[in-house]
Amino acid sequence: SGGRGGRAGRGSRGGARAGGRGRGQRPTGIDTQNRRNVTTVLKAMASAAPDNKIFGIDVECVATGVRSTDRTPARIVVVNCALETVFDEFVKPAEPVFSCITELTGVTATDLDDAQPREVVLEKLSKILSADCYLVGQSIQHDIDWTGLVRGRDFKESLDV
Repeated sequence: SGGRGGRAGRGSRGGARAGGRGRGQRPTGIDTQNRRNVTTVLKAMASAAPDNKIFGIDVECVATGVRSTDRTPARIVVVNCALETVFDEFVKPAEPVFSCITELTGVTATDLDDAQPREVVLEKLSKILSADCYLVGQSIQHDIDWTGLVRGRDFKESLDV
């Protein structure tokens, strides 16, 4: 999978590392606790697979209704073993947004103004991932489901941390 459409490490998004925070900046895709968990797992996995084949992934969703299941992807972040952001794209929701849940996601309505449609973002993501890469994340099955990634096509294995 390639870089986030050339937007890797955007300073306004917390620096070059996912989860990073600058003064007055909101958190990026992977928060501090998750970053520690992902770091531990990535280091352990590195002995079993090349570093360039292991990625941490996080999908932030916005609410499209009041139920907990009323969610749609609004941002996809992928980091490599060095915790460098290699993909960071906002996703334009196809349905009206009820709430960005900014306090949890860091996503604002303004972030979505220039976002690409889901299909375009997923096409960019497919250029980064491959059938022989490993995905790591918290509640990763949700991220896999929200992005429509397929084991054997988009990744080899996933690990929930």
